[in-house]
Amino acid sequence: MSSKEKVIPQNGFKTINFIQFSFYTLFFVTPLLLWPFTSEVFEFNKMMFVYAMTIIIAAAWAIRSFQEKKFEIARTPLDLPLMLFLTSQIASTIFSIDRHTSLWGYYSRFHGGLVSTLCYVILFYALVTHFSGQAKAVRNLLYTILATAAITSFYALLERMGIDKHIWVQDVQNRVFSTLGQPNWLSAYLVAILPLSLFGAMNTKNLNLRLLNIFLSLLFLTAIIFTRSQSGIGAMAVVLIAFAVIASIQKKQIKILLGLSVLLFAILFVKSAAVGRTLHSLNKINPFYSDTVTIITEENKTRIGGSDSMAIRRVVWQGALELGKKYPFFGTGVETFGYSYYWTRPAAHNLTSEADFLYNKAHNEYLNFLATTGFLGLFAYLFLIFSSLRVLYSNLPKRFSAELSAEKLSANPSLLDRHASLAMTDLRSPLILGFISILITVSSVSSSPITSAFPWSMSPYSSFFFPPSFFLI
Repeated sequence: MSSKEKVIPQNGFKTINFIQFSFYTLFFVTPLLLWPFTSEVFEFNKMMFVYAMTIIIAAAWAIRSFQEKKFEIARTPLDLPLMLFLTSQIASTIFSIDRHTSLWGYYSRFHGGLVSTLCYVILFYALVTHFSGQAKAVRNLLYTILATAAITSFYALLERMGIDKHIWVQDVQNRVFSTLGQPNWLSAYLVAILPLSLFGAMNTKNLNLRLLNIFLSLLFLTAIIFTRSQSGIGAMAVVLIAFAVIASIQKKQIKILLGLSVLLFAILFVKSAAVGRTLHSLNKINPFYSDTVTIITEENKTRIGGSDSMAIRRVVWQGALELGKKYPFFGTGVETFGYSYYWTRPAAHNLTSEADFLYNKAHNEYLNFLATTGFLGLFAYLFLIFSSLRVLYSNLPKRFSAELSAEKLSANPSLLDRHASLAMTDLRSPLILGFISILITVSSVSSSPITSAFPWSMSPYSSFFFPPSFFLI
């Protein structure tokens, strides 16, 4: 054991091992879990598993506290922003137009509501408390994440080959979604994990492990491309560029950066038509480009098939912005966008190919928070992001070539892309993407446990004051 590893009391060793194993199970099983006999095949089942594991982990945490006659919770620099964010969610739930939905999340999915947010906060502190100072446990967690991502990506490749095209109504062979149920979710999940394998390939000295990480990187990249998710592919490009810059500086080999630049220019040249269409599509969300009705009307004259996704996003974003103006303090309530969007839905939406679609999200997380939790929730969310970035930059070495060690990057690769696709992706997805960011606190943020002793004769009902996950369902 390393001299820096935390010393665990003998009477709590088995409990901590159980909690760590529970997290391994949570990370491994959740992305793979689906059940075809429920009305919602993917997200509902994943969330039921997350809730169950939260209860198990919190109960084990309480048992450990009684064993050691003290309650231990790690303090982190994210305590204040997390509590402010949680407070904004509670306030928005209290003043919600539908408290049941705000509490449990959008119907059929049971996710995104106050209960799931409470679970994520509890799991955050449980992970930080029981993994801090445990380098081996953190490594095992990273291996678990890579293993389940590899299985998910491999199945995505099989979908591309048509293995289950006869099962789904959607054209899954054209846009794969693997075991996650939505191409954008799959791409966001893999983009968040991609740096683990990239920096593992760069920093691992063992040849077999290096080849394995290279293979995993190619597997993840291929699966992301097959999702055909614009935001996911864009975030992937950002991650690759950041990786090339850091790798060229750390290895003092500018040829890495030059090689990637040549590759990018070659791709842009070969796919110039596709790049042009993408840029034209992105221009449709530019508020200075043209008014929404004109964009939709002009597109309808020439479009074949469905409306341009960016044109539709612009319409939905306009409605979300109007909702925020109408309910500026607490919004309409957590996860109520599917109900309240119709109050401010722009008339231009009727001109699109998705006029009869139900939109339960604004497809822009910033505007989604504004519409459903008001400016209070939006500012709390932005403060949480800012605080996470501040933690990131305060822990990044000032001199990359001297201090950006392999160990630090291997432990913290998720820092590089933590916010790459933040504005376009729901970070509270059932894939528990937010958990990856916990590694920031686990291995690079100094977290000091705060303990408070209590007498053994204290009533068992005192467990209500410990992490109350097992009372949430």
